[in-house]
Amino acid sequence: VRLLIELAPMDSRSVLSRFSGVKVLVLGDSMVDEYLTGDCSRLSPEAPVPILRIEPEKTRRVLGGAANTAANIASLGGAPLLFAAFDPGDSAGAAFSGLCAASGIEVFAVRDGRPTPVKTRVVGQRQQLLRLDREDTRDLSAQAESEVLRAFREALPGTGAVVLSDYAKGFLTATLTPVLVAEARAAGVPVVLDPRPQHGARYRGADYVTPNWKESLGLLGWSERPSTIENVREAGEALRALLDANVLLTLGPAGIALFPREGGKPLHMPTAARE
Repeated sequence: VRLLIELAPMDSRSVLSRFSGVKVLVLGDSMVDEYLTGDCSRLSPEAPVPILRIEPEKTRRVLGGAANTAANIASLGGAPLLFAAFDPGDSAGAAFSGLCAASGIEVFAVRDGRPTPVKTRVVGQRQQLLRLDREDTRDLSAQAESEVLRAFREALPGTGAVVLSDYAKGFLTATLTPVLVAEARAAGVPVVLDPRPQHGARYRGADYVTPNWKESLGLLGWSERPSTIENVREAGEALRALLDANVLLTLGPAGIALFPREGGKPLHMPTAARE
């Protein structure tokens, strides 16, 4: 996120070249995103539901959640170490491990008895028809939390940044999250946190918090409202004070807005919408 502040006055390639080889610890809810795609042109005679003829060549699996963040870091030249709760022994876990290896992601597997999370999206005629979630969303056990903290402390020296990616699936618990933030900050390592509204109390003290517009409203307890310039400025400033953090609002097709922790004029960067 610090790079974004520098993009305006500097050439982006020059900035990103400094990211090459930077060690980044990524912790959070990881999963396999599976897409079953095919032709959907008729209804079932058994029930008023569409029939999807799956085209195997279009079926694909990709990394999701915190693992997708790690893959993005690797694609920019960074060196991510991903802490993920999954089962390397099940078929989805084997796929997850293979996808991480192919992306250049080192993985610390947290084994606490849960299966590897899988989100299967059924897509026909370019429209998502259904999503099937196979997951266990219990909080990590106390033993698993201890294992994560031990490995985190061992990996922290020499780390350039810590990224916490919360999808409310049980990894970033109320006990674990503040400790991760505090220990990284004490070591002088910046913490970037992708939040979930229901866990706002856990995030105070992170260096950067990156909610989308809906999440920002949830974190503030505000009712639904459009992301106008005035509303975005008001929400960003309120979150900056609430969380004591640099706040980066992601606004979809409208781009991003960064509100520095120390105050001052926010930085807005527009974008061209892409899938």
